[in-house]
Amino acid sequence: MYATSADWKVNDGTWSTDQEKTMTAKMKSLGALHWFFIHTGDDTGRSVVVWPDKETAHAGLTTVRDEAAAEIGNTITATCEGEVNGF
Repeated sequence: MYATSADWKVNDGTWSTDQEKTMTAKMKSLGALHWFFIHTGDDTGRSVVVWPDKETAHAGLTTVRDEAAAEIGNTITATCEGEVNGF
């Protein structure tokens, strides 16, 4: 398994449950095994995604990060990724 994470700045100040449901469905359609969004502050959050492998992750992220930024209006401020160990 492979995991990716992105820190987000919520530019319009809102994040709804409907957006979370939409993003969960989108991530799963792109091959994600699990997708989480952690609210880290009033206008910040972190997404954590577990993928079956690096190739699936990179294919999905190319699509979703650009679309998410455009559709929701949020900005990625940092990213990280790597192999998941211990499972």
